[in-house]
Amino acid sequence: MKEKFINELNNLGYKTSVTEKFVVFDYVIQAGKFKDRQIKLGFEIVEFPIAIPHGPHFSPLLVPINQKGGHPGRIHASELFKDNGGHLSRPYPNDSKKTVKDYMIYIGYLFNTL
Repeated sequence: MKEKFINELNNLGYKTSVTEKFVVFDYVIQAGKFKDRQIKLGFEIVEFPIAIPHGPHFSPLLVPINQKGGHPGRIHASELFKDNGGHLSRPYPNDSKKTVKDYMIYIGYLFNTL
């Protein structure tokens, strides 16, 4: 299941590396306040495509940690990137489109609107 997610990311042109819990890759934000900024993304893949990753871990930390409120302000500490990253706890809203391509469109929206 993790392999399917990784293969789909690779097919989209991302060069992935894998830790014990996460798949990690470079990502360039396409729009918004952080347009053209390259960051690292990390996803914990459990049962793809049955379960879509919960939300991205990212580094560097683009905005301060803030565990209150909704998007875009709520940023949690990152288990993956520790002091130099954050975690967007944003469940994927479209359960019917369980492809990595569709999920990455959603990830783009999250970072374009930070």
